[in-house]
Amino acid sequence: MRKYIGAIIYRIFLLAPVREVFFIISLCLSYGAKINAAEITCSSGSSPAPVNVEISPVNVTISSHIADYTILYTLQQRIVGDVAAYCFSTPAGGNVAITANTLTNVLGSADSSQSGYLIFPTNINGIGISVNSASAGNAAIPAWPSYQVASTSPMGNTWRHQNVIIRIWKIPGDIPDSASPVGIVGPTVLQGIMPAGPSDYLNPSTMTADRALSADFWIISQRNLMGTANYYIGTCNLKKGNQTVLLGKHFNFNRFSEWRDASFDVECPAKAWGYGGNNNVNSGENNPNRAPSIKVIPYSSTIVSDYLANALNGTIALDAGGAQGYGVQLAWGDYSTQGSGVNPAKPVTFNIPISLNSLVAGYPATITPIGSTAKPATIKMAARFIQTEAIPQAGPARAAVEVIVNYE
Repeated sequence: MRKYIGAIIYRIFLLAPVREVFFIISLCLSYGAKINAAEITCSSGSSPAPVNVEISPVNVTISSHIADYTILYTLQQRIVGDVAAYCFSTPAGGNVAITANTLTNVLGSADSSQSGYLIFPTNINGIGISVNSASAGNAAIPAWPSYQVASTSPMGNTWRHQNVIIRIWKIPGDIPDSASPVGIVGPTVLQGIMPAGPSDYLNPSTMTADRALSADFWIISQRNLMGTANYYIGTCNLKKGNQTVLLGKHFNFNRFSEWRDASFDVECPAKAWGYGGNNNVNSGENNPNRAPSIKVIPYSSTIVSDYLANALNGTIALDAGGAQGYGVQLAWGDYSTQGSGVNPAKPVTFNIPISLNSLVAGYPATITPIGSTAKPATIKMAARFIQTEAIPQAGPARAAVEVIVNYE
């Protein structure tokens, strides 16, 4: 039969116009490729339905002051036990199949800035997750349609299991100061069979809705990563929620007023469990939280110099609608020991955290033992008015700042 077809093609090749010759040759090439293709048929007694995998419980205390790309927790876990997956090819022979890993249900694009990892956002701002295979050179598992090759093996009966390394990261973004503990929702990890040969294909009759991620990916298993770890937001409180510092009434003062006490008390009821531990360890492997840090956020603009071009440190503008040509200057330390110069020895730097142990003598640099709370402390701060313009105007003078205290 094939010789007869070949004879017909040969005659058409001699007699047909060039346009038809190319058409017939392309049909012959397509026919030849189909002969070399293998149909892969897979089956399994296990359901491919997604299964929730709970990240094993652990206590971690975090805050936005922890540096970006700090690893908060690492867990190596078998998320799939032995699952039978049987595949055969038609025609039979030396055909092989790929076992591949991929992720679905990711909440954003992968961050590849950390070598060897693909970090995806989670449901919590400022917290990311990466998943690496524990059995394929610790390669990062990407989001579909990309995939990571776990193995390439001959057809046959295969017992599949899946070990992964899950890492929780601090990523760019402010972690919300919400109620603790908080749970993390990660991606879905899939493993499946893909054709290895360029012309091989999966048997369409086996590509049911629950098995087909695509025409080229037959699902063996799906695991939803659910974070049940206790991630505590390491916030502290001011003993007095709102404080008013009275700077007094002043008539024709020269350049600046006297310093006044603006100290406040800090207490930290949240336990400091640390971070960076692994494999369900609640204490010994965690890095202890460092001493709490304080960030002062002004509600008005900062003033960097006065009308004489003198640099002004730690100074913010007054609220509109009152006195003009003045600012409020803040400094760390006891008000009674501040100098009389234009700038104090330790001015407040706005919007940048400063460690509590650098402000309070003898305060410990880390919170130990793991699971304890930070010591309460009184933070000494001083405040005064300072002239910023050559011709100021009298009136009510008010300025405000917000103080945020978090574990590091």
